[in-house]
Amino acid sequence: MEQAPELPPLHAAAVAGDVEEVARLLAEGTPVNSLESRGRSALIEAAICGHEAVIRLLLDKGGNPMLPDANERLPLNYAACRGHMGATRMLLQAAPQSVRFTNAAGHLAAHHATTSRAPNNLAMLELLLDAAPDTLTARTREPDGSTLLHGAAAFANAAACRLLLARAPSLLMQRMDSGQTAFELAIIMGSRSVQMRASWKPWDLGVEAFVDAARALLPAMSAAYVLAVLETPRGAMLASYLWPDLVAHHALTPAQWARVPNPCPGLGRALPAMLRRSEAEAGRLVARLPAADWQRLRTGAASLHRAQKQLDIDLPAPLVRHILSIFDA
Repeated sequence: MEQAPELPPLHAAAVAGDVEEVARLLAEGTPVNSLESRGRSALIEAAICGHEAVIRLLLDKGGNPMLPDANERLPLNYAACRGHMGATRMLLQAAPQSVRFTNAAGHLAAHHATTSRAPNNLAMLELLLDAAPDTLTARTREPDGSTLLHGAAAFANAAACRLLLARAPSLLMQRMDSGQTAFELAIIMGSRSVQMRASWKPWDLGVEAFVDAARALLPAMSAAYVLAVLETPRGAMLASYLWPDLVAHHALTPAQWARVPNPCPGLGRALPAMLRRSEAEAGRLVARLPAADWQRLRTGAASLHRAQKQLDIDLPAPLVRHILSIFDA
């Protein structure tokens, strides 16, 4: 593992959050925008750590929020990636134009927020998009011409997928240079996780995280499109997770139902949605339940019928449907 370089005194004080030491070094003549060996300013170091008091002091003393490091990242990029909301707001106020700054690959601060693992990454993304709504549809230049939605899908950020789709529905079917939509990218990454579960854990994420990202996008897709993706080799690897979501969110034609596996394990998860929408569709779903699930549902229906008869009650049809759905949840 590569060892971090020894930092100059000003940068070390910024990392430590030592406001007094930063002030002393600046007063003694240390240039506020001096760089360490990786091309980072003290302002970048403070932004990485989220030390707001140090950031404020450096900005007051002439720290340049538009000075990138050797990786072409501004202080704002680092603050956004690390989830430092206060620091991000300060940097946006100091340099509003920084939210539209792109590196050679076309990455914005919003890209870093979208792919961040910080727990508040969604709030961070909202902050950046509110500051520059026009960046919603930005595409990277390298290596793949991807959108923010592609980034969210590739990093299994389901909440960001929903946010981006709500703000810019046109992102849904936009394709990368290599031809994939965000939904297809989530499927590809999830299938890789399945293939290499024992040896490859992208960003410590499992297949379920990528399935959640796909689920966030699936309701907005057409049934025909989702079926086509699930029938590809990679799609087939995740199809068992997504069949219930497909039939729950889309009213399939008889021809489309014929493409749903029979039996289809897990399909019972969609039964509540089917019962609310159409008894005919619910019948098609029940016909595709595995034998054990079908028997459990049959037993539940018989028990419910006996209970109503013994108690001489007639439950409303919606309640009956709800109770029966529990037996195959």
